[in-house]
Amino acid sequence: MPSSTSFSYDDLIAALSAWLEETSQEFIDNQSTIVSLGETRLTTDLNFEIFDRVITGDLTPDQYVQEIKPSDWQGTRSLHLRDPIASADADFADVVLLLSLDGVDGATVAVDDSLLNNDVNFQGAIVLDTTIKKFGTAALDADTGDPLDFLEIPHNTAFPVLAGDFTIELQINTFDQVGSHGLINHGDGGIGTTNWRVEHGNGSLTFDYATGGGGFNVFRTFGSLGPNSTFQHIAITRLGNDLFAHVDGVKSGATFDVTGVTIGVTGAIPINIGSRNESGATPNIADANASIDEVRVTVGTARY
Repeated sequence: MPSSTSFSYDDLIAALSAWLEETSQEFIDNQSTIVSLGETRLTTDLNFEIFDRVITGDLTPDQYVQEIKPSDWQGTRSLHLRDPIASADADFADVVLLLSLDGVDGATVAVDDSLLNNDVNFQGAIVLDTTIKKFGTAALDADTGDPLDFLEIPHNTAFPVLAGDFTIELQINTFDQVGSHGLINHGDGGIGTTNWRVEHGNGSLTFDYATGGGGFNVFRTFGSLGPNSTFQHIAITRLGNDLFAHVDGVKSGATFDVTGVTIGVTGAIPINIGSRNESGATPNIADANASIDEVRVTVGTARY
């Protein structure tokens, strides 16, 4: 997006307030970066999430509000009023999942800031936590002890297969590295699907995937993770025919040959974050045992 103009949080609040007044909405700013409003035709509140930062773009605040206001008033909607990466990230067009995981403590709402605008569903007891986070106001508490607590990104036909360059990255703060713990996966591991998953297991970063119509048949273990109870940035990258990993910006472990490999999902399978998905459509083995922040999947670009 062009960066010829910019406006602040206060400018946006003023424009949003004016629009709400015109449409007879109720506006409440509780000073905690969450703005709530109600509309009589809604059965529940409509939530806007505002971040106290400069938003850069080629729109005036009034135009921006018109762009992001809900078009469907018949159900509950959540809108993220920020353009966080588009003007700063030269590869933003290739981002297919972008979760800042910011919000209030205990929240069960998150927004995908990528251009795909994927739905995000909280399953089980998983919530946002403001105590342990890397950036922003919160992170995902994926240390519930129950593998049925996870974040689900429902199947999106626009989500691409991993046939070429890609980078899967996130910030993790592990609490226990013994055993296998699912971080993010796409696919159910069963017959008839091709899929991928990122895990930490026994102190190492792993990436498993399928190359055909069966379940997982390639298991790659990279180098060691850092200590527990500290955030570390992990990234799985494919660049051409090479597959490799980074931990906190440092290449971790071996580089693997992926010549001719396409990693994708053949069925309507969701992406799950915070739990390992071993078989079937429900994660059933090993929660992440970690806090997770700043999830980004880029397809078409190798970032590292």
